[in-house]
Amino acid sequence: DSKKMGKKDVPAKVPSWLNYITRVAYLMQRINQQRPIDREFYNSFKKSLPAKPESRFLVLTSINPDLEKEVALETIMKLCNQYGGLSVSEVYLPSKEKVVMVEEKKDRAEEVDATSENPPAKPVVEKVKLFVEGGAVLELSSSDKTSAVSSAILSCDQLQGEKKGLSVSTVSHDLKCGEDKKGNEVLLEYLHLRLFGEKGLKETVSTVLLDIYNSAGYSDRTVLKKNLEEKDVAETYLRVFLQRVVSDRDYKKTLSSLCEGKKGLETISEVKFLDWVEKEGRRDPRCVWSGLFAAGYDTNLMRCGCLPSDAYVCSPDPAKDRALVLHVDSVCRKLDVVSSQLQAWDITLSEADLTSSNMVPLQGQSISEIRLRFLQLKQLNRQLPWLLPLVDLCSTHPLSLGSLLSNMAPFLFYDVKISFLHSILNSSTRRSLDQAPPEIKMDPLETVGGLPSTVLETQFCQASRQMLTVPSPQLCVSLASGGDPTYAFNVKLAGEEVHGTSGSFRHFLWQVVRELQSPLLPILTLCPSHSAGINKGKHILAPGPMTFSEEKLLEFFGQLLGVAIRADVPVALDLLQCFWKSLRKEELTELDLKEADTITHSLTERIIASDESTFNKLVSNISRDESKTDNDRDGPRFVYQNMNGVEEELCKGGAEMTVNFSNRVEYAEAIRSFRLKELSSQDRMTAIRCGLASVIPIQLLSVLTASDLDLRVCGLPDVDLQYLKHHTTYHVGLMESDIHIKYFWNALESFSQEELRKFIKFACNQERIPFGQPCRGGKDVVTHVPPYPMKIAPPDGQGPPDSRYIRAETCMFLVKLPQYSSQEIMNERLRYAINCREDPLSG
Repeated sequence: DSKKMGKKDVPAKVPSWLNYITRVAYLMQRINQQRPIDREFYNSFKKSLPAKPESRFLVLTSINPDLEKEVALETIMKLCNQYGGLSVSEVYLPSKEKVVMVEEKKDRAEEVDATSENPPAKPVVEKVKLFVEGGAVLELSSSDKTSAVSSAILSCDQLQGEKKGLSVSTVSHDLKCGEDKKGNEVLLEYLHLRLFGEKGLKETVSTVLLDIYNSAGYSDRTVLKKNLEEKDVAETYLRVFLQRVVSDRDYKKTLSSLCEGKKGLETISEVKFLDWVEKEGRRDPRCVWSGLFAAGYDTNLMRCGCLPSDAYVCSPDPAKDRALVLHVDSVCRKLDVVSSQLQAWDITLSEADLTSSNMVPLQGQSISEIRLRFLQLKQLNRQLPWLLPLVDLCSTHPLSLGSLLSNMAPFLFYDVKISFLHSILNSSTRRSLDQAPPEIKMDPLETVGGLPSTVLETQFCQASRQMLTVPSPQLCVSLASGGDPTYAFNVKLAGEEVHGTSGSFRHFLWQVVRELQSPLLPILTLCPSHSAGINKGKHILAPGPMTFSEEKLLEFFGQLLGVAIRADVPVALDLLQCFWKSLRKEELTELDLKEADTITHSLTERIIASDESTFNKLVSNISRDESKTDNDRDGPRFVYQNMNGVEEELCKGGAEMTVNFSNRVEYAEAIRSFRLKELSSQDRMTAIRCGLASVIPIQLLSVLTASDLDLRVCGLPDVDLQYLKHHTTYHVGLMESDIHIKYFWNALESFSQEELRKFIKFACNQERIPFGQPCRGGKDVVTHVPPYPMKIAPPDGQGPPDSRYIRAETCMFLVKLPQYSSQEIMNERLRYAINCREDPLSG
């Protein structure tokens, strides 16, 4: 009896954080078990209405009228592509025809005459061309890029023209460009054209309006008035649409004018509804578009928001959710944003995107369902950062939060996991700021121009010996930051005084990667599929038993992986996914076998699927004991060659077990298990994990997938030039609009990926640079992840620019660029710089 209870006996109120954790754990369990989530979770989807795609609009007015439409479009697209591109490939750009005088093209005979002393007059003809008239409307891929794109457009001399009257306006929630009269006129015309065709409302618009109309429930193409008027009736898209369209008038009065029939049974017919929308759209298209946005549609009339009743049908699906998370991560990289900044309308999937093997589960899915699924995943990921620090990641009990979180890793966005990783790395720092970093000494001249001749001469082995005396806590430093960051250890180049330490450190990692992927070191080996022309250049962990010295090298390899993670320096290791899966103790699958050893995988598939005669032909040459004669052999045995070419038993006593048609499936499965065990190389991987655990908390691997580890440690092999350009700063009076800076970027745009990697190596002594989140802490914070930003400055000293060469300070990612007088000289000097002999002492 509560009345008899004293104050001390009153049950304590459950803390809000406990309710919060319980809620997130419930969501993870439901998604992991593919079970429906309760309706309460989907109530949060109300926040997705109304959609706000207008926030990514830019309206341009007073564009240079002397600019041809084709040139203007190309210029605008090029500027926008630096910041993620456009959501809609078409740009609304009104134009008018002008008659211009142009020189007629010469034929070959006339070209010969032109070289004579008295060349004939050049023929001039009239030609009609399209020129820009008025303004333009752009729809960017992300609303977070409007400010950056506006600045880029305003600084473009081509679009400005001589009068310099160009203006760029954003669009507010009421679909207006503030006080910009010209901008409002251009936007109004654009919105009208998107609604109407020659005969009235466009077919796509009518289709969407009918979907909205039918959301209120219909009978004989009618909607009852009470479904739109009564408060206790469930919310519908039609009610939301009508309320927004008539926001400045009486909603009930509008309903009364639309309804017809007996009192209490008034209805709105489909035809009358469409006629009313058309009338309102012609009066002011902004009203209709506001209604469409309120009902959850974007400007392409694709759904990007929903009511809880619609979201509820989007139940968890692991395959679709995994594929969507990969796509969201790629969109974040493209737009240079974190997942929390993405909106549903930012999620689009082209036919090219869907052809990827990772996107197969999303094929055939409507963009509306994909966006609803994104909203569900986003809701989960928004709550996780508060839970992650409270979870014991070491727990392996199937019902523990740690085990559940490990299973949920494929459903978490990459930036959420990496932010958690960074916070833990900074919290687990064990070397204080006043402690000097360890130092290893290298002779750079031993490896200039190639690789050393013996294992002991490699920089990997030299460093391994020197690091034996260094306590592992000395390597546990905070994440690298600043212009010349502090790393786990310094690399001293014998006989040289180099300013800064990061350039030599990054060069050391680059050299070690070359050695690891060469036949010199017994750590990595090319995968068997390489010989079949599949996954060429991809490596796996070398199989087989290891010696004591190999074990020590493997431990040091693990330490270097941890050092690279703390340094945030991508190392150009080309490793198959099975390596990273084994590192996080994930069981390998048949797909891993197919990637690593396609020949063995194909053989086992043929054995299982073959008939008896085909089977006998297949196994006749698989395994032979050369010590026996043909008369002694009575068929193949349960043996198979390992990756070193040595025959081994597939099971105990396998050398005495004969393979026949009846046990062929058992034989094929034994081969698969044997090869997968080799690929996992658990003994060797244990040594690597020991080394890694001495530098970073090893339990962090449970939060990351194999793909996450590959991206975090190795980065991306291709250089995104637009991304690099976006994160470049100019110093000592230089500006992006300078002619020689334009020459510089034009030259890089003409480079192949191999040449771009050489340029990155020349400029900062590493082939790969971080691909995401170069600015930590949000879009308004300019604390860059090293080596960002790339810096361009004039060269030191005096002298004719065309006679000077490009130099780089690799510690600072600083390129000293002479003011060359032509594009040809810039191209020549840049190619000379990146192709000259490797110089580890630069910077």
